[in-house]
Amino acid sequence: MSVIYKPVVGHLGYRVGDDGSVWSCWKRVFKGYRSGHNFVLGDVWTRLKPNIVRRYYQVSLRRTDKSPYRKVHHLVLEAFVGLRPQGTEACHNNGNRLDNDLSNLRWGTKSENYQDRHKHGTTNDGVRNGRAKLTPEKVEVIRKRIADGDSPKVIAKDYKVTATAIRLIKTGRNWRRFP
Repeated sequence: MSVIYKPVVGHLGYRVGDDGSVWSCWKRVFKGYRSGHNFVLGDVWTRLKPNIVRRYYQVSLRRTDKSPYRKVHHLVLEAFVGLRPQGTEACHNNGNRLDNDLSNLRWGTKSENYQDRHKHGTTNDGVRNGRAKLTPEKVEVIRKRIADGDSPKVIAKDYKVTATAIRLIKTGRNWRRFP
């Protein structure tokens, strides 16, 4: 299967592939000892090596004096689908943030992206949250104690959480997807 390339929107001398690859035809030219180096457009395309920043691939694109970092999945969607519609964000269909193939990307609402994270199990809910004090096993015991009539304040003290946290478990607002 061959890769289709399109120009990166708003950045001369760059192209992006539908496989998530980003390419540049800028080349560095030596102007002399006093002048230093300069960058000019060439005819040879070289693949850029993306960096992982906050669990997403990003590349640095030259624009006059600046080198702004751009997320690769945004570049792919902008080139092949169009500019981001207002109120949307980039969604990865398979839940893998490093898979920037066009077939894995779409513009979607914040709500759709959140639903995707639940579907793929990539949210930081429950025990996946680094600050979680409870486990599904502890929540099960807490529910039994609530059913037996123990007060939320007493249960909270035993587990070093707030009484509000226990009430939220009781009403089903927290830990509802766990036994």
